[in-house]
Amino acid sequence: MKKVFVTGITGLLGANVVIKLLEDGYFIIALVRQKSGYLGKENENLKLIEGDLFSDISKHLKEVDYVIHIAAETQQNLLFYKDYERINYDATIRLFSQSVEAKVHKFLFISSANTLGFGDLEDLGNENSQQKYPFTHSFYAKSKQEAENFLLKNNETTEVIILNPTFMIGAYDYKPSFRENYLLGLEEKAVILPERWKKFGSCRRRCQWNCKSN
Repeated sequence: MKKVFVTGITGLLGANVVIKLLEDGYFIIALVRQKSGYLGKENENLKLIEGDLFSDISKHLKEVDYVIHIAAETQQNLLFYKDYERINYDATIRLFSQSVEAKVHKFLFISSANTLGFGDLEDLGNENSQQKYPFTHSFYAKSKQEAENFLLKNNETTEVIILNPTFMIGAYDYKPSFRENYLLGLEEKAVILPERWKKFGSCRRRCQWNCKSN
């Protein structure tokens, strides 16, 4: 049975990733601040460990095949870059370094589509497109992009995979976040969106994640 270490399982994406991995027969070790924060179902193949992103989790990574790092600071209203850097960059590098030391096979980093350049109908954006305004002025996007750059430069022994999702809606949106905005829009006869607003449900991917390939 393949083992996967996952962060951020108390959020929408993390909760659904856990459900899918368990359905596909993986054993999951998940990092949570408090076990009570996970609202999903108990499972004999799910082990919750309490701690934060700066905890020493090296012993839990020794027999892990893959790491999926989802946890992040996603608020868009923090005033200083350091508020994003600590979680989105420093903690990511720390987890990656411990994964390399433990000889983890693959490290999957959930980044953001905000690190990529968007396009238009005539010239679609992709992972090779340069980041554009207003995201060039986003501390959140900068912290994610710097983490991407480090990971892609230091993937000699542990394979790095980066996913760049846009908005996500679905089950287990505990906060709620994007789902709340979407539901508010459904109640209106007309919804005004800024130019180049990202579409719900779309996703741009750096590459495809498939544990079963190995």
